[in-house]
Amino acid sequence: MAKRKGGRPSKYEAEIKDKLPAVQGWAMQGLNNEQIAHNLGINVATLYKYKAQHSEFNEALKKGREVADFEVVNAMHESATGYWRTEQVVSQKKTVGYNEEGKRVEVTEPCIVEVKKWYAPNVTAQIYWTKNRMPKDWSDKREVGAEIDGDGSITFNIMPASTRPPEESEE
Repeated sequence: MAKRKGGRPSKYEAEIKDKLPAVQGWAMQGLNNEQIAHNLGINVATLYKYKAQHSEFNEALKKGREVADFEVVNAMHESATGYWRTEQVVSQKKTVGYNEEGKRVEVTEPCIVEVKKWYAPNVTAQIYWTKNRMPKDWSDKREVGAEIDGDGSITFNIMPASTRPPEESEE
């Protein structure tokens, strides 16, 4: 880095550089720049300056966010396609026995049982996924055109925006 001309010395080398693993972890947890700046005890403008001046600081933020983004994409895919989960639920265990007098006795007590549960595909996640990943096929935007024929009849052409035919050239 270029030699500083004056002013207050930067806190980066003394106080921030050794916190890069924490910066990456905060980014991985989904904290935004303002929250990370707060955790570091700096102004958000200083965080942006450190991002621009210190590539290792910028990389720590990027790596953390890449992990978080990857996890969200996987969760979104799982939500869109459906998934199985094993969960622990509280149930009742019934024990039947006989007391000293020969009378039937039922004892019910709570117990924890593992249950495999299916989560159906989430239609909202499917819509979001298809509109963003395949906009040509799933966009809500449509191009509407109209032509007036010589006899006064009107023809409407409605098609997805991405499949619009190329403009005709006048020769």
